[in-house]
Amino acid sequence: MTIRKPSKKGRAIVETDTDGGYVMSEKDIEESAHVKKFDKFIVDIKAIHEAKMQTRNIH
Repeated sequence: MTIRKPSKKGRAIVETDTDGGYVMSEKDIEESAHVKKFDKFIVDIKAIHEAKMQTRNIH
């Protein structure tokens, strides 16, 4: 592992199940269906999980 000083400010997580990217930043960003702030990540993961559980209960 490498530690860099100063550390980079921008962070992004790309998730294939949600078909989008999540940005961790204190700066305002223009959100869309595919680019969201990180606070939406958990909400989207829960929705995916619930949808998969619903699909399993139907079959």
